[in-house]
Amino acid sequence: MPAACRLIIFFSLLFSSISTKAETCYYDPWFLSPELRAIDQYFVSRICVQSTIDKYWNTFGFVKSYWDDGMGWEDCCNWQKPLGRVFGTLYLLENSYSPKATSLSDWSGPAVKWAYPYSGTVYKDLDDLRVKCQNNNWWAYTRWGPFTDDRIEYYWKMIYEVHAIQRAAVILHEGHHYGIKEDHSCNSTQDRNWEDNRPYASETLYLISYYWSANRHTSSAWKGYSADRADARIASKFCNTPPAWVRNFR
Repeated sequence: MPAACRLIIFFSLLFSSISTKAETCYYDPWFLSPELRAIDQYFVSRICVQSTIDKYWNTFGFVKSYWDDGMGWEDCCNWQKPLGRVFGTLYLLENSYSPKATSLSDWSGPAVKWAYPYSGTVYKDLDDLRVKCQNNNWWAYTRWGPFTDDRIEYYWKMIYEVHAIQRAAVILHEGHHYGIKEDHSCNSTQDRNWEDNRPYASETLYLISYYWSANRHTSSAWKGYSADRADARIASKFCNTPPAWVRNFR
């Protein structure tokens, strides 16, 4: 766990440099609009309790050597740093629906409820979550298989270029990859059919479910942001057109 984060908060400068695992990254916390930045600020302000930090760290299998050296291990309550932004997203994932899941084995209810326990179960089983600066234009990537160091990696675009609700959907997406040990069913960036139940379907379903059912720590504007992202995924991430109820969810 990030013990050095026991309520010790520092504030980084815009575009502060990070050197980690032979890479140099630059913070970009101001990339999003003020309205979208406010989502990260809201949720990160709620995670700075040691029991919450410990729970997320241990459940999702963060690997310290990838989350230190400026990535946030020393300063995990800071919304500008990667670890704080991911912790805040996990709080969103866990607490956007009431009543929330009672345990990691409680997969009942709408996707906005079961996305956290499902993801927590899969990530805990994997126990290897990393962060890196870039991997071409990927947001995140999951690796598994024989002679492979099984792991999930988050990249800068996911950390800084999408809002926290979309980021929560990507956390589920990557967990789904590892949970079913399957890649995308059409090509490297698309699934073939909604009914294949592959990661883009679960990601999009979460965004729709957030729009429909989120009832805690949310707003009508935030639900609108989630619906906009769902529309974008429906339009671009399936080789065959999803069913009418998906396309017409609003």
